[in-house]
Amino acid sequence: ADQRGSMRNLFLELWPLRRVFAPPGLFSEPPEEAEAPPIRLQAMMRFRPGKHGPVVDTTNMALPFHQRLNILKSEQPELSHVQAMQIVMKEQAESGKSELPAQILGVTPGPNGSALTMSPGTGLRTFNLDHVFPSTTTQADIFASTGLPTAWEFLNGTNGAVIVYGQTGSGKTHTMFGPPPPVQPAQRGLAGNVADFILNGVEERRRT
Repeated sequence: ADQRGSMRNLFLELWPLRRVFAPPGLFSEPPEEAEAPPIRLQAMMRFRPGKHGPVVDTTNMALPFHQRLNILKSEQPELSHVQAMQIVMKEQAESGKSELPAQILGVTPGPNGSALTMSPGTGLRTFNLDHVFPSTTTQADIFASTGLPTAWEFLNGTNGAVIVYGQTGSGKTHTMFGPPPPVQPAQRGLAGNVADFILNGVEERRRT
């Protein structure tokens, strides 16, 4: 072990000197890379209008173990970690409460909005987003907040992408393309609105 350590130290000492006696130009330095343009990512959430399931009574539901443990330790900081675990385990054995159902408890719409969720194994979790669109949001509002800035940047030479993500039936196709044809202008989704804006912008620039 001592020999390996001494050899490592010797290597680190000699490595900066590896080019001292080399002929000039023998080692080509890698070209300096141009600074990459900044990448701006935004995460937004849209709630689909329609019928929602019944609100589940959470009176007899229990938070996950780690969240109950953190709450207890914040309320009683004098407890050691082991003591807090023993108390929570005892309460869990005596309560007989079941796991929490997955549901959304609260929404703060608008720019820099958030959603408070609850799910088994995770418990309470807040998702902070760049924008939260309530279920009353129109297709035009979605385009103005998401597609329009990206389309403007694209016309000015900056790449952009709008990606919709969600579970089956969450409204991805409606947001991107709108309802099945015939589609009214106010019902058109992001794809149509962005394409229309870019093509009109290109045509305007050709004229000028």
